[in-house]
Amino acid sequence: MHVACRVPDLGTDTMLPGNETTEMSLPPLPAGDYPFACGMNMVHGLLRVEGETDSATKPDDGTASTGTAIPAGTPRMSAADALLAERQEAEERRQEIRHTGMLVAIGTVLTLPVFVPMMLMLVSHSLVPSWLMNPWLQAILITPVMFYCGAPIHRVGWPALWHRSPDMNSLVALGTTAAYLYSIALCFVSELMPEGSREPYFESVGVVITLVLVGRLLEAKAREGTGKAVQSLIKLRPRVAHILDVGTPLAKDLAAGKASGDGWLDPAQSQDIDIDRVKTGDLLVIRAGERIPLDGVVLAGEASVDESMITGESVLARRGVGEPLTGATIMQQGNVVMKVTRTGEDTVLSQIIALVARAQATKAPVQRLADRIARVFVPAVIIAALWTGAIWITFGPQPKLAHALVTAVSVLIIACPCALGLATPLSVTAATGLGATNGVLVTSARALEQARDIRTVVFDKTGTITVGAIDDDADYAKPSYTKDSVKPGSKEAIAALRAAGIRTVMLSGDKAEVAERVAAEVGIDTVIAQVSPTARPTG
Repeated sequence: MHVACRVPDLGTDTMLPGNETTEMSLPPLPAGDYPFACGMNMVHGLLRVEGETDSATKPDDGTASTGTAIPAGTPRMSAADALLAERQEAEERRQEIRHTGMLVAIGTVLTLPVFVPMMLMLVSHSLVPSWLMNPWLQAILITPVMFYCGAPIHRVGWPALWHRSPDMNSLVALGTTAAYLYSIALCFVSELMPEGSREPYFESVGVVITLVLVGRLLEAKAREGTGKAVQSLIKLRPRVAHILDVGTPLAKDLAAGKASGDGWLDPAQSQDIDIDRVKTGDLLVIRAGERIPLDGVVLAGEASVDESMITGESVLARRGVGEPLTGATIMQQGNVVMKVTRTGEDTVLSQIIALVARAQATKAPVQRLADRIARVFVPAVIIAALWTGAIWITFGPQPKLAHALVTAVSVLIIACPCALGLATPLSVTAATGLGATNGVLVTSARALEQARDIRTVVFDKTGTITVGAIDDDADYAKPSYTKDSVKPGSKEAIAALRAAGIRTVMLSGDKAEVAERVAAEVGIDTVIAQVSPTARPTG
């Protein structure tokens, strides 16, 4: 058996022998995070390569290491390459969603004519035409569900079981296979089975496989939404920067703080270069209306900067000599020369992108617990089924073999992991999906699971408690003239939290007086103002 192994950023997309240690020669890796995927265990994660060591960080759901020394200063992935890689990943996610959606549709269409009559039979036999209960008809409908729709589950579950590393796919594959084979046997030799054990389980096969696929579809859509968020962040990076030649007298005077006038505004004094060629210490010219390329500090000029994509604040920030500038924010008014202080993955924007990307690779503790249980549970179920069959074939009534078969298969069917295999991933994906539609980004499955222990809720201000736009009716004569209107329902939501004994805190990138006014208006307990995005808790 061979397994698909993919590390897209390294151009690795190959088939490797399953359950064997295989060494691969990789090129020297630039520092950064590399998404990887294992086709056997359906594991996705991030391989982290540090800039000055050969270490690799072990993610929550997988392990990888390169064993390659990474020299400091190795060039990192360019913005264009990062966007291209993310677009390729997005296309793969769309293909996965289309394929899984097709499997769900087929499974639903073929399962309903079997499942609905079985449920109606529990109400009244007169409600169901006899031909709908024909086991041969049910077999014809469910066989494609078992072998076509269930193929992604069986392709992973059975090899994992064979190599003694069973997971949730193994549990589903084992239970549905037992139910299907038993039902097929009834079609041929029902008279050999004991009375009361002649009902097929075709509807269980269809329902379990279809619901597992629904869970995968929801999970794929959730990953697609997060992928779109990463793409939108990457697109904020400008592609070109206006750089001053550091060897010119003007650039030397600017660096020394001795320059006067605005000669640097002359386009002839600067040249356009790709942003990935900019280094720390370079001098860049940013003109009104342009997006700031990288993080830096103002050397000359003044400007009003829209930092809403970083701080969430709708009020323009005034930036003068010596004050910091954040990459990807917009220079609304004014012109400046800045000295680059951070490039590549050290910038604020790159750190935010990395935070979102790492969230995609997390797995809820309960999901990891379910997988650990599966490794013990599957062998235990098989032993229990064999032991049950052995007891019945030894001490049971005649026909002993038929009774032993029925009881052994019953153990496997009952053990089919509806709770572990379906409820756990479905609850996580349903909760994150509902949160996303209501503007709540859950950064990790662990954070969602631990929400039951919440005693303090931390809010952002702009766009969360407030509308996020300047109120045209504000009193401009007051110091806090940029009044940001409180959202409808904010007071009621915070009051409900306080009534439940939960402490409320507001973190804001805005000035203290503005943040405190909003907090007093809605009833927030604690206010912490002028906080950068990367310093805020992320779950």
